Amino acid sequence: MSHVKNYNDYINEGHLPFSIERELRINKAEFIFDEDETEDDDDTRFDSVEVYSWRDRNSGANWLGKVAVGGAFYYLEIQKDEEVVFSEKYPKSQRAYFDQDCANSLGFSPEL
Repeated sequence: MSHVKNYNDYINEGHLPFSIERELRINKAEFIFDEDETEDDDDTRFDSVEVYSWRDRNSGANWLGKVAVGGAFYYLEIQKDEEVVFSEKYPKSQRAYFDQDCANSLGFSPEL
């Protein structure tokens, strides 16, 4: 019966760890599109990149959310004070999981 999803799989089918999601929600994260960071990103692996930023007023931490499309994959990377705390690669067939993780971390689904 390993092919049958359990209750937890139905609730959260994304890959974002709950600890990161909780921290962002508790601190009411509001990521905004960062045009300067997007233009400075010179990662040649990706066809299209968007960078979103947010500064946590309580802790002073700087957060970056980087979303990208490259080849047959979507990418989501979350950094806290320039340290990568989450990085995931999603096949294009799993766009729903990518959108769910973006909604839980960035607060919306990017226009890629």
